[in-house]
Amino acid sequence: MVVTKTDITILKKIYFEYNSANIKAESNEILNAVATTIINNPQIGQIDIEGHADERGSDQYNLRLTKLRAAAVKSYLIKKKVPGKQLKSAGYGEYCPIDASQTEEAFEKNRRVEFKIVTIDGKPTDTEIGCPEAKKRNIKAE
Repeated sequence: MVVTKTDITILKKIYFEYNSANIKAESNEILNAVATTIINNPQIGQIDIEGHADERGSDQYNLRLTKLRAAAVKSYLIKKKVPGKQLKSAGYGEYCPIDASQTEEAFEKNRRVEFKIVTIDGKPTDTEIGCPEAKKRNIKAE
């Protein structure tokens, strides 16, 4: 993983059971590393966990599933001793693609979880939370 002033970028994908917010065991290693990174870097303050989907499925379905998946990641990190007050989560459905192509490769890229660092040492990082389309739809982290 790579930690910057604005995010924790994971180099492995977090996998969930199909049509579910249940985290697959193969993702425990990367989530454990995220938890350790957060705990061992006390300068990191608020973190937003963002769930994203590809464009397949209805808007409502994708929003619900990504919200549940981001919340599941938040719960996992709390179980690993990351303070809950430090974490927020949101599902952005298909509204924030990183690749707008309609290919399997693009769909794979767009199905992801991101960790945005909102504050460091109590000061805002100015990282973008969500994306313009999600902001238009008033989707926010909880």
